[in-house]
Amino acid sequence: MRNISAAFLGAAAIAAASSRTPSPAPTRPFDIVSSVEISADEPLARHIESVLAINPRDPNNLVAASIDFGEDGGVVAYASRDGGRSWSRAVDSAGRKARFDGLDPAVAFAADGAAYLLSDGDSLMAFRSTDGGFTWSAGALVPGRAWDRPWIAGGLGGGASDRRLYVAGKMPVTVFGHAAQDIIGVSISTNRGASFPSPELFLPAPERELVNVVNDLVVLPDGRVLLTLQTFPPAALTETPLHGYYATLVSLDLGKSFAPPRRGPSFRTFGHAREGKSLFGLAGARAAADASGGPRAGRFYLTWVDAIDGFYRVMAASSSDAGMTWSPAVRLDADAGATDASVPTVAVDGRGTVGVAWYDRRADPSDGCYRLFFASSSDGGATFSPEAPVDDTETCPLLGSKDAADPVSSQYRFKNGGDTMGLVGLPGGGFQVAWIRQGKSEMQLWSTRLSAGGGPRSNSR
Repeated sequence: MRNISAAFLGAAAIAAASSRTPSPAPTRPFDIVSSVEISADEPLARHIESVLAINPRDPNNLVAASIDFGEDGGVVAYASRDGGRSWSRAVDSAGRKARFDGLDPAVAFAADGAAYLLSDGDSLMAFRSTDGGFTWSAGALVPGRAWDRPWIAGGLGGGASDRRLYVAGKMPVTVFGHAAQDIIGVSISTNRGASFPSPELFLPAPERELVNVVNDLVVLPDGRVLLTLQTFPPAALTETPLHGYYATLVSLDLGKSFAPPRRGPSFRTFGHAREGKSLFGLAGARAAADASGGPRAGRFYLTWVDAIDGFYRVMAASSSDAGMTWSPAVRLDADAGATDASVPTVAVDGRGTVGVAWYDRRADPSDGCYRLFFASSSDGGATFSPEAPVDDTETCPLLGSKDAADPVSSQYRFKNGGDTMGLVGLPGGGFQVAWIRQGKSEMQLWSTRLSAGGGPRSNSR
């Protein structure tokens, strides 16, 4: 995501949004433990694209980050020591408010409790914090040019993997001065993020599958490294909607090599032929693995949006063999009507409960304003609870915008509040969400803690 400018919601838009009558909320199959505004120190700056990580050594320690369209722009980070009830703006080594150049933020903790933040500016930089995300280092360069939607993850398996830090994303390749196909890049630090080598490059067979984006990076406690890719057969690029599938790349040797892509769930999306519609589906898929130690430990979960009937619907599926085979896809937003969902994300808590959160527009017939929705599963994703809104506030990224019909304008590009949302499972049960919510004058970064249990709905297809 590049060449964007700051965009602000005017007072008239805020007044219009606040005058909307919220729909009555159904009974929620979860409890809201706490909900606070994280980015209260910059109430006039638009925040988008949230990410979240939890410290494996201290579940009360969380790090959240987002893009900030304030005066200086860039990525901002916050940390909490009390389970998300209060947050502090991160600072640099000199004690100044930290602001990281770039976009596409990603955050992660390693097994030793160190926190890492990735920001994709003129160069891709990885920053380290040894105090739980409150103070950050000057950063280490991750070699490579024009990384697109990179991810970062720490090793969790003990021994050598504890010292490894993984960065994965997509980048373009130039051959004899000509732009060639995009390729997958993986760079692995073996010294806890002090330095990164040039990335190893991977390319699926181009006559069978074209890589659009690396959707997620998951490191399992047993040391396996899993990449989720959004791919399209070459012939699909002429279709409307486009038909693609999600694939999994698996490494058994700490990221040194990867097995060929394992084809997973199929999906439909809209391309440049319907530019405005396509933006609802930009988030692609997100993945999570069950590290609870329970009966489904190691199960891999995926959530994505699928243009089933001309509108994007929230789907989920699971795999017990690292992407070799998949369960039937389950639809989560059964009552969405003629509106689009976007930016789904998934996590698994310490009890093995699966949680999925997304932005939902069913309360707005114009399909412009969203609310945060959530559903959960206690049976490994076979069934999910009825979906329900977490918050009744409607967030309207485009309301009052003069350029809402322009697909390349910055406001239109971020009609979803960005392409990511942060969700983590809590070791004792429940979930923490870092998401983009309408504030008093601008879209802000919020934190909400939920307790949840699975329910009776089964929407397999």
